[in-house]
Amino acid sequence: MTGFPERTSKDVLILYHLRRAAAGLSVFLLALALVVVSPSVASADPNTVSQAKAELTRYEQEASELAEQYDAVNQRLEQTKRDIAQTETDITARQDKVDLLRGQVAQVVLRQWQTHGLGTTAALLLSENSTAMLHQLSANQRWTTSAEDLIQHYQGQQAELAELRAHLDAAVVQVQADNDRLADLKRQADAKVDAAERALARLQAAETGRLDLARQSVAADGSGRVNFVSDGSAAAVATAFAVAQVGKPYIYGGNGPTGYDCSGLTRAAYLQVGVALPHSASGQFRLGQPVAEADLRPGDLVFYYSGISHVGIYVGNGTIVDAANPRRGIRYTSLHSMPYMGARRII
Repeated sequence: MTGFPERTSKDVLILYHLRRAAAGLSVFLLALALVVVSPSVASADPNTVSQAKAELTRYEQEASELAEQYDAVNQRLEQTKRDIAQTETDITARQDKVDLLRGQVAQVVLRQWQTHGLGTTAALLLSENSTAMLHQLSANQRWTTSAEDLIQHYQGQQAELAELRAHLDAAVVQVQADNDRLADLKRQADAKVDAAERALARLQAAETGRLDLARQSVAADGSGRVNFVSDGSAAAVATAFAVAQVGKPYIYGGNGPTGYDCSGLTRAAYLQVGVALPHSASGQFRLGQPVAEADLRPGDLVFYYSGISHVGIYVGNGTIVDAANPRRGIRYTSLHSMPYMGARRII
């Protein structure tokens, strides 16, 4: 005897059902707890999502600003290269002229020597130390007016030649500095793009698959494309050109045809209709007429980020085409996939 009443078969049956009910309740409560606390089931933490979105926007803006700086340095570099080519041509022409004048001055020296004798002056004239020679000749009062004019002209050409050579040397130094700067800007921009990709991955994880980012509207299968039909207008021709570039790579400073950066793409689009835009998002923002968002039409240029460092072209249906970055290339994306700053109508 244990002191406890014996259980009947009816008691055992009741206890069995009570235990099953308790077990079921435990499973229910556990599942409810998982729904409340599990990040894979619950709604995303608003703070985490907000932070990830802010990081993504900041990194993308910084990458765009660096790309804009890249454009400015690259354009200066290209201008310097053109300047070098022209300077080299000028040096060749000026050297030919100096050599011709040198021969003429040598003949004058010879005649003066035959008439008066010049002592060391002639030797100085024919030496490589032309500066000392010319000072000596200028001090000699026996030169005729025509000879003095010839010497002064020769002296001027020599000085201009030296100036051209100094300009060329400085330009070569500038080219090296700009090449180094471009490499540095590219490294920085790539790092920002990588950081933006990581922020995007964190954002997607935080949203637990619910987030439908507009910046992801371009899928590998081409979803997100706009069925743009040109009406033959200049703006439509520019738009059709931009649409045709979707899928091409982003290239820093790119002018095409194999790839573009953001302002290079819009510039190339408008070159199709004879309109030359600067290769700069901020420069393009100063052109044309401002357009309200509600009045946007295909072909309007749309601009992003405070300080204006990114540009795309509106193609209709709340969609733009832009050259995003080296990871995403030329794509379709939503008008508001980035911080929208305004639009301009070029034609």
